[in-house]
Amino acid sequence: MRYEFKCNKCGKILTKKMSVKEMEDTKDNTILCGCGGEYKKMYSTTPIVVKGRGTYTVSYPNKDR
Repeated sequence: MRYEFKCNKCGKILTKKMSVKEMEDTKDNTILCGCGGEYKKMYSTTPIVVKGRGTYTVSYPNKDR
């Protein structure tokens, strides 16, 4: 999974690919920035990817029924 972190001192954003196990280990250990600040995990929305043809016309109610 991809996680984003933001430095609490300079505001720099760090993006890292980490497994869930690595993320659990990171909770105990802090990630340090070059400016001397600490990175904190950013909570953001997950992008939604829609594939296929979309909604079928049979999904809508028929006006004749």
